[in-house]
Amino acid sequence: MSKERFPSDYGHQGTFDYAHYIDSAAPRRGLFREECQFYHTIDLPKVGLITGDGGGKWDLRPHISDLLKNVPLDGKSILEVGPGSGFLTREMEQRGANVTSVEAPFEHHWDIIPFPGCRERWGRAAQEAWTLCTNSWWFTHEHAQLVAKMIYLSANDVRPEKVGKHDVSLMSNMLLHNRDPLRIITNCADCAEETVVIIEQFNHDLEQIDQPLCRLDPIVNPKPGEENWNVWWRFNKKFFVNFLRIMGFVRFESHDYNVNWGEVPIPTFTLVAHRS
Repeated sequence: MSKERFPSDYGHQGTFDYAHYIDSAAPRRGLFREECQFYHTIDLPKVGLITGDGGGKWDLRPHISDLLKNVPLDGKSILEVGPGSGFLTREMEQRGANVTSVEAPFEHHWDIIPFPGCRERWGRAAQEAWTLCTNSWWFTHEHAQLVAKMIYLSANDVRPEKVGKHDVSLMSNMLLHNRDPLRIITNCADCAEETVVIIEQFNHDLEQIDQPLCRLDPIVNPKPGEENWNVWWRFNKKFFVNFLRIMGFVRFESHDYNVNWGEVPIPTFTLVAHRS
């Protein structure tokens, strides 16, 4: 891959000081499909249908009305943390939102579940895949003619003084992959003037218990090679509701539905929390 196509450090442009927000990343243009790894299935103008690669066969297309139900979009500024291949970025922009996406930078130390050997092996693999995965967002950006901005910054470091204030902060299917989800929610809530949106996988067992619950999910002592290295948690909605109430959110809307991972339906929920 030609390094002249986009900046070789893959980071944000310029340097940060407390008088200025972090600059958005320079666009990558002219990418080829084979230079991308898609987390989402997406249909793009003049390209056609792209099916997600490897384990990333998330097909959200039939469920977009459920995913974004009750989410204020038209005329709103959205901070989207963890955009993947840009499927929701595009859908929100098409519905009138001004989107700023935040993705982990190349230098990010991934929250690898510390099975023996996994941190080193999967940490290297995650960095090796970084360029292909982030290319997919830019491929979507170019072919869907988006104006959304991209900032490369760890979700652990998202703060208003770095990314600004937005009407809405949205986290989609990413909290379960991080060791400290409450820190990320705190960061995103501090950046949200009006609304926080959490889209996560629904867990029937945890929802049956009327307590705010978060369960450590990895199987103990898995067979070598079968370690689930990047799914830390399962949550129930009350876990998020109670924490956001602590942070001053007072009105909540939620609903459950299924989304498709390949041909497998995955129970999912959207929780929309409003400050007033």
